[in-house]
Amino acid sequence: MALRSVSHFLHQVGQAQRMSADYDRLRQMSPECLSRMGVERNDIATHLYNKYFGNR
Repeated sequence: MALRSVSHFLHQVGQAQRMSADYDRLRQMSPECLSRMGVERNDIATHLYNKYFGNR
């Protein structure tokens, strides 16, 4: 059971690191690129949270 908890924790840390990297990448994009992805600049964090953690 403890191994499963540690494994889950490490998975969450990995997800958070990927989300942070994507956030930095999306912040650098132009509004036109973001709109092609269906994301507005003020919704980047919400979009990424739902992408990485929304399937709970």
